[in-house]
Amino acid sequence: MKNAGTLENPSEYSLLERAEDIVYITDSQGRLTWMNRNARGLNRGKAEALLGGPLDPLILEEDLPKVKQSLERALKGQPQHCDARVTGKKGDVLLLSINTTPIYREGKVDGTLNIARDVTGVKRLQERLRESEEKYRTLVDKSPDGIYVFQDDMFKLCNRKFIEESG
Repeated sequence: MKNAGTLENPSEYSLLERAEDIVYITDSQGRLTWMNRNARGLNRGKAEALLGGPLDPLILEEDLPKVKQSLERALKGQPQHCDARVTGKKGDVLLLSINTTPIYREGKVDGTLNIARDVTGVKRLQERLRESEEKYRTLVDKSPDGIYVFQDDMFKLCNRKFIEESG
């Protein structure tokens, strides 16, 4: 019989090892039992030393409660998703989008398969876009000139000055 929280087929590990995502497996107690190369690179490249223990040292303290809750729910058979911050290979903080799926053995949850993607860059771009849109909106709203966008036979945008001037 295989160890708890492991996959049955060695070829499954080979596929996960080469995955671009961060992949790790926990047992039914939430202890790390396996990590792919990208997961081992976390925590300044020292994540592998955490095998056999909880994943707590990988997660920033503020995000730990939601990660633990997600893991607990997955261990009850409910697939989960959460975002959490971790320390990366270079000591930088990364935002991960983590999907946690129960691993079943003989009809019972025996561990979890966790696939995480670094979304740090995406979140930064989204924030910059939001800030840019806010600046644009403020500039248009505060303009002393009437501004409008007319497209497809409809007004798509009108600032206050345009509305005041056009009645």
